[in-house]
Order: sequence, then structure tokens, then C-alpha cells
Amino acid sequence: MKTKKWITILTAVLLLASVAGCAASGETGPDTPAATVNSTAPLSAADAQKLALEHAQLTADKVTGLRTEYDLDDGVPEYEVDFRQGDYEYDYTIHAETGKVLHWDKEFDPVDPKPTKPAEPQTPTTAPVKPEEPAPEKLTADDAKKIALDHAGLTADKVTGLRAKYDVDDGVPTYEVEFYADGWEYDYEIHAEIGKILEWDKDD
Repeated sequence: MKTKKWITILTAVLLLASVAGCAASGETGPDTPAATVNSTAPLSAADAQKLALEHAQLTADKVTGLRTEYDLDDGVPEYEVDFRQGDYEYDYTIHAETGKVLHWDKEFDPVDPKPTKPAEPQTPTTAPVKPEEPAPEKLTADDAKKIALDHAGLTADKVTGLRAKYDVDDGVPTYEVEFYADGWEYDYEIHAEIGKILEWDKDD
């Protein structure tokens, strides 16, 4: 009889110990602090700005309108970085996790273009007026190609699909130069008279 009593007591003690262990290792209660979720992207907006400025070989004190916006494009986390320097507008797309420059653009966009001089009144005449012949471009297509390749740091034997097309955009004679190299597509718009790069683009 005494043996049964001790077995009953021992069983109760083991049962209480098991319940205490479960309580110690069970689910968290309402007073238990929640786990911290790291929702911060590997790159901050300041990091993206720094990458864009370094790529453009500029510093924050040399630009205006510096703006950064986070976005998801088809599930890809990106930072859109925009700023101006002089008469040029820069646009960058930077991967928010790896810091890779996915796309950039530099466009000639004067803030205060010179006002156009009003046309002087013409004396009425009955004689037919011969339209003015457009001035011939000063650069050849080969000249425009060389300017674009030199800017990209490439040579003709290192690229494919090299072509130059002459066009007049809003009265401005230009060459549109395109080529491919190392998985990148290059697009240039070059002034056909003075050889100035008005816009360029390098797209992955």
C-alpha cells in the first residue's frame, strides 16, 4: 500500500515538471516582445545618390534638384535618381540591393534658353520668294561615330551594329549614333554642325 502511494506521488511530481517545461518553451504570450523585422533595403537613398554622382563624376555641391525615389519595377527594387548640372539633366536607375547602375541618361536641356529674335517684317513683293537652302552639315556620319565611340571609350572593332543617321530635330541638325558592346546598348545624339553631344544613353 505504501509502495503505491509513493508511485502516485512520484508520478504527480514528474507530471508537474513536464507541464512547467512546456510552459517555459511554449508559444510567446501577449507580453512577449515581437521579433524585429529588417525591412530596410541594403542600399539607402543616400547610397544611391552617392553612386549616381560618382558615376557622373560630380559632387552634391555641384548639382541642383537632387532627388531620389524608391520603386519596384516588375519586382526589381530600384532607386530613381535625378539631378541637374548646368544645362544638362541626369537620370539614373540603380538596383536597390546590388547598387548596379541599370540605366542612365544625360540630356542637354538648357534652363534659360536664349530668346529667339523676332523676325523683321518683310517688304511685300509679288515676286516668288525662293526658300532658303539648308546649310550643309559640317560633320560627316563617320565624324559623329568617332565622337560617340571616343566618349564611350571604345573603338569600332570592339562594337557591333554601329550606325549613324542624320536628322533635323526642331530645326537642329543632328546625328543619331547607335552601337552595342559587352551587352550594353549605346545611343547618342550629336549636333551635326558643332559636334556637341546633346544626349546619350547606355541601357542594359
